[in-house]
Amino acid sequence: ACVDDVCFPEAVVERDDLPGKNLEPSSSFQNVEDLAAFSFQQAATSDQKNCAQNGHTIHYERPSGFRDIWACGSVFGLFVFLCFIVPGLGMCLFVIPFTHGLYYYGMFLSAYLVTQSMPECYFRAYKRSIVFSIVLKQLVYYMSPYTVLRETMLDPKEKYIICWHPHGRVFYGFGALVSLSHEWFPELERAGRDIFAGINDVMFRMPFVNIWLQMCGTIPCSKRSLESKLSRGDSVALVVGGIEEILEGTFDDKDVLFLVERKGFCKLALDQGASLVPMFCFGENSIFAHTPRGGLFGLDWWRWANRTFGKVGVPFPVVGRAGLPFPFRRPMLVVVGPAVDPVAGDTVDSLHARYVAALRALHARHLAASPYPDRRLVLV
Repeated sequence: ACVDDVCFPEAVVERDDLPGKNLEPSSSFQNVEDLAAFSFQQAATSDQKNCAQNGHTIHYERPSGFRDIWACGSVFGLFVFLCFIVPGLGMCLFVIPFTHGLYYYGMFLSAYLVTQSMPECYFRAYKRSIVFSIVLKQLVYYMSPYTVLRETMLDPKEKYIICWHPHGRVFYGFGALVSLSHEWFPELERAGRDIFAGINDVMFRMPFVNIWLQMCGTIPCSKRSLESKLSRGDSVALVVGGIEEILEGTFDDKDVLFLVERKGFCKLALDQGASLVPMFCFGENSIFAHTPRGGLFGLDWWRWANRTFGKVGVPFPVVGRAGLPFPFRRPMLVVVGPAVDPVAGDTVDSLHARYVAALRALHARHLAASPYPDRRLVLV
């Protein structure tokens, strides 16, 4: 059946030719590595029947005619906003006193303080409005095609930490999740549950931009903000690799995830009793040119800047079509695996090991059928 150009087939493809160490189940493991290996084997070979019965696929096709032109224009405008206007507003705090004097600086500073002190202004109706969908929904229509494949449905009575991988040069796919979470996870939508997306705190330091971001359902990726949403029964979505993953770079033959020592999201899950939902986007690292490591504004320079000045991110250069911050049109496949639930006796390390195993298995199940079957998964 199809609703608003979104199709939901009855089943997803099953695969059983998956790697994994042959380990016997045991009540205890000698170390976390043994637990991870066993969990990988279990995750890679189980839940196939459940996947076929309860999974569904959402398929967005590239439009034609004026709708295609609109999709291109919307995506280009969004990236001009993110790559030029937002960093420009941030630099105003340092530049205006020298270019326009203290009077204009005072006006800008007043706007900054007023917008920072305003209460949160999230509106679910705004995310469902035509004003929102005619622009941000073009993120999925721009790609050719954009497919979301879910293996299982989620229990709307529970709360979740939805974990997105990889970050990519400019979290393009994650932006689509922010825009279309009500379509990708309709069971949570029907239960009145929201999914709030955690992004870099620096984005919320821009006057007026922070208000729009809140209306879209994004929140600062801080412990306080995430716990606030989870404690009231809502779910949150994170790009687990964060800025560190951008600094690892993108490549033609592999997807590098900053995950080995990234365990804070597991501690958050244990503290809040939330389940972890692995998501992987094939193609996220292929829609922009690879940022060089050396030179001014290379990845090494931005690593130094983030260590020296705090988490400023890697705002530029972002190079795509025609040398502009305009992504290449590439097929993208987003796969969503079963939730990894905390169990009695779990520690941060054991939950992290089981999550990593589930993510590896999710990637292995769909790699061959993805648009990029030759790309390796590398964890650092």
